[in-house]
Order: sequence, then C-alpha cells, then structure tokens
Amino acid sequence: MMLLMKSMSIDNVENFPFPTHPGSTQLVAAEKTLIDLGAVTQKKELKMKRGARVNRTLSQITSLGRTMSHFPVGPRYSKMIALSFHHGLVEHTIALVAALTVDVCFLRY
Repeated sequence: MMLLMKSMSIDNVENFPFPTHPGSTQLVAAEKTLIDLGAVTQKKELKMKRGARVNRTLSQITSLGRTMSHFPVGPRYSKMIALSFHHGLVEHTIALVAALTVDVCFLRY
C-alpha cells in the first residue's frame, strides 16, 4: 500500500488520514523494505521551524518503484516482474510469481 501511495505523490504517508492507522512500526518497516528493494530513496531535508533547525528524512519513489507500483502483487514479486523485462524472462517470472502467490495448491481429502 505504501508503494501505491508513493506512486500517487503522497510522500508523507505517516500523516495520511487512514480509517484505521497501521501504526508507526509497520510504516517504518514498510518503508525500510521499499528502500532495500530500491523502490524508494531517502532524501534529507533541512528546514527552519520557529528559529530552530529541523532535520527531516523523506522518501521519494524511484523509476523502478513507479514501475513496480503497476503490478497487483507485493513489492518483492513486483520487483521480480519489473526486472524480468530486462532479461527476457517475463513469461517464466510471471509463472513463478503466480505459483508463489497461491496459498495452498494441494488439498488433502
């Protein structure tokens, strides 16, 4: 969800008015995952607020992250699909991602 919000130019997700706020721990973990995947980059910003310096760190979506946001799967799988275009493995990667996203493929009777 965070990647989709970043692709819609909502850079400050923490202040978004969620119906049920996910909590700062989950938001930090999601942002760290996106940074590790290369979907967003961190940008430090220095502002003056009431005569004092305030350091803020904002994250901005990268071109890879924008491409990843078009796929209706999780960020790890969307990076696999996005990178598969460069290596000519799109069909195989889509089959692999489809197999990995299924919860249970064998039923016991």
